[in-house]
Amino acid sequence: MDIDYKFGRKLNKELITRLATCEYISEYRNIFITSATGSGKTYMACAFGMEACKQYYTTKYVRLPDLLIDLEMVRNEGTYKRVLAKYANPLLLIIDE
Repeated sequence: MDIDYKFGRKLNKELITRLATCEYISEYRNIFITSATGSGKTYMACAFGMEACKQYYTTKYVRLPDLLIDLEMVRNEGTYKRVLAKYANPLLLIIDE
């Protein structure tokens, strides 16, 4: 991952390096990336997702508004379980604001 650690972003290089190993996935741990708007949260989430793909973990990325719309639509159609499985089956689910 090409990350600029010197830009005053207060990134913990050791933590990011450890997260890039994807061990949190095999340990069934969640990570939450929080910060100010425009600070690179989506970039970091996608970088972790790409690394997970490289290590052959099933990965899905979805924006929260799209997820909520999808779930609302299928609730009325009766296909809720099938669509919910689409989000529950990947080992890594990235939900972006």
